[in-house]
Amino acid sequence: MINIIKNRFAEPLTPIDLLLAGLLFSVLLILPYYIFYFWKVTYAMGGWRIPLIKFSWYYLFFIVANGLCLFWFFLKNPKTGTLGKSSISIFIVSNVLGAVFIYTNLIHFSLFRENWNLSTMKTAIDGVRGGQAPLGIDPLHLVIVPLVLSIILLLLSLIVKLLPKPKILSEISARALAIGAFALLGLLAVGQRSIPSTWYSNELQSFIPWVTFAKPLQRVKVNDPELQSLQSLENLKDSVLKKLDDNVRKLPEISAKRKPNILFVHAEGIRSDMFSPTYMPKFYEFADSHGTILKNHYSSGNNTGLAIYSLLTGLYGTYYQNFRAKPGYLAPVEILRQLGYQITVHNSMEDDYENHGELFFTTFNKHMVLEGSVDENDQQLFDETLAQLTKFKAGDQPRFDYLYLNSSHFPFDYPERFEKYTPVLRGMNYDASGRHNMEQNKIALKNTYFNALLFSDELLSNFVEGLIQSAYWQNSIIIITGDHGEEFWEHGRFGHIYGLSREQTKVLSFVHFPEGFETQYKHTAHHDFFPTIFSYMNLNQDIDHWMSGKDLFSYEADRDYNLVRMSALSNQKRFEEAIIKDDLKVVYELNSFLKIKSITNEDDDVFVELEPHKKPAYKLIKKAYFHKKNQMERVLGSHSNEKAADTELPLS
Repeated sequence: MINIIKNRFAEPLTPIDLLLAGLLFSVLLILPYYIFYFWKVTYAMGGWRIPLIKFSWYYLFFIVANGLCLFWFFLKNPKTGTLGKSSISIFIVSNVLGAVFIYTNLIHFSLFRENWNLSTMKTAIDGVRGGQAPLGIDPLHLVIVPLVLSIILLLLSLIVKLLPKPKILSEISARALAIGAFALLGLLAVGQRSIPSTWYSNELQSFIPWVTFAKPLQRVKVNDPELQSLQSLENLKDSVLKKLDDNVRKLPEISAKRKPNILFVHAEGIRSDMFSPTYMPKFYEFADSHGTILKNHYSSGNNTGLAIYSLLTGLYGTYYQNFRAKPGYLAPVEILRQLGYQITVHNSMEDDYENHGELFFTTFNKHMVLEGSVDENDQQLFDETLAQLTKFKAGDQPRFDYLYLNSSHFPFDYPERFEKYTPVLRGMNYDASGRHNMEQNKIALKNTYFNALLFSDELLSNFVEGLIQSAYWQNSIIIITGDHGEEFWEHGRFGHIYGLSREQTKVLSFVHFPEGFETQYKHTAHHDFFPTIFSYMNLNQDIDHWMSGKDLFSYEADRDYNLVRMSALSNQKRFEEAIIKDDLKVVYELNSFLKIKSITNEDDDVFVELEPHKKPAYKLIKKAYFHKKNQMERVLGSHSNEKAADTELPLS
C-alpha cells in the first residue's frame, strides 16, 4: 500500500497540505456514519449534538496525530519545508489506521454507550443469537465498513492531489503548524468539558433495549482493604467450578428420605408487580389458596441464561460468566439423576439462544413444540405436559421437569381473544423495533405485555388446576417463577439485561410443597430453591458444599438479603452486583476493585440524605462478602468457622 501511495504522488507536499488533508479526512469520516447507519436514531435522540459530542474526542486524535507527525517531519527535514513521498505515505497510512479505530468506535458508542473494547466489540460483531443485537450489525460491519473506508481513502487521495499550494502557505513552518494543532487541541478539550453530560447520557443509555448500560447514580469510594478484597473472589470462581465438577465426577452414594416430583415453570419476563389480581387474576387466586406467593423474590440476574443457571445449580449468579466460558456439570441435576429421577425439559421455542440448549439441557429428555406461533406452541406445550404429568401415579419413577412459558417475553404473543388492553403494538421484531419507535408507542407496547400476561394467566391457571386433580400434585414440589422482569420506561428505558432495577430483577414466584411451605425469610432468590428442595428431601449430603443459596426452611437472620448479578450477552464480561435487604439496596462493581455505584431504597430511589445510609450499606456488602467467601472455602475444602464481623468500616 505504501508503494502505491508513493507512486501516486509525483511531487513533494508541504506540511500545510497534509494538515488540511487530515482535517478534511476527519470531516469525511463522520459522513458515512450518518448516511449508512444512524441518521434516523441520531435525529430521534436530539439531532446533531449527540454524535458531535463524542466525535469531538476522535477529532482530537487527528489533531494530535497530525501535529506530532508534522513536528517529526519538520525535525527530519527542517531546511526544505517540504515532505518526501515516504513521509506522505506514512502520514496517510497512519490516518487510515486511526480512522478504522475511530469509525468503529463511533458505531460502537452509538450502540452500547461505551467506548470500544474487546468484549463489547465482539458482542457487536458476533451479534446475539435470537436477534437481540439490533440492526443486523454483524454483516453490516463486515461489508459496509471496509467499503466506506476504501471510499474515504480514494477521496482523500484526490483531495490531497488537488489541494492548492499558495506560496505563503508553503512557507509556514511545520513547527508553527504543530503548535497550532496543539492549541486547537486545548480549545476543543475546554469546549468538551463545557458540554452538559446529560445531552447524551440519558438518551444513549436507553438507545437500544437489552444491550444498553445505565449510568451510575452515585459513586461512593471504598477504602477498606478487607472489603476491597471482595474483588479477589472473582479470581477464585474458576477454581470453585472446577472443584464442583470434580466432586460431581466422584459423586458419592446419594440417598434421600423423600423423593418428590419437582417441577420448575420458567415464566419469561413476568415481574413481581404484574402477579396480581389485575393482570393475572385466575392464577393469582389459585396461588393464594394452594401454595405460597413469595412477595419479595428476585431472580439471581437480569436475563434468561443467568436465571436458568441459578435455578439449576443453586449457585449465585456471580458464577455464570465463568460457567458460560467453560461449561461444566449442573450438580443438583446430576444428584437427581443418581437418585433415579426422570429429567425432562419442555420448550415451545428452539433452545439455541445464547447456546442455552448445550449449556443446560444436553443431558435432559426434550419435549419440544416448535411448529406454530409462540402462543400456539405454548398452548400445545402446556396441554401435552399436563397430559404427561397427570399420568403419574404412586410408585412411579420420580420426575424433574423444567417447563418454559415463552409468550410473556418480548415481543409478547397471545391469541386475539386476550386483547383486553388497547391500543397495542404487535408484530415487532428485534431488528426492526428501534427504541425510539417503541418509546413513541410506549402505552401500546405495555398494553401488549398486559395482554400477553392475561394469556399466560390462563395457561398457568388451567395447568395447575389440572395438576391438582391428579396424584402428581400430592407428591410434588412445584415452583413457578419469572426468569427476569421488564422495564417500561420507569427509569427512562425499556427492556432488561442492562441494569439491576427492581423492574428487571424482582419476579413472580409461587411455591408448593407436598406438606406445605412456610419460611421466615423476607428475601428469597432463584439460587435458594435447590438448597431448600434438597433440605426437604433430607439428602445425605451437606448441601452447603454444593450450593451457595440458603435453605428457606432454616432461618439465619444475617442471610436474609438478596444478591443479584448483572447478566451479560455473548462474550461480554460484567462485574456488577446488587444486594437488597429491607428497604436498602446497594449496587457495586467488582472489576479491578470495589466501586459502589449507588445506595438506594428497593424502588431504586436515591436517598436525599446519603450519609446516614453509608454505614448500613458497607455492613451489608461485608456480610455478603463473608458468605460468598465461606461458600467458596467450603467447596475448596478450607472452610473457616469464624462468624461474620459486624464492625464499622471506614468511610471516605
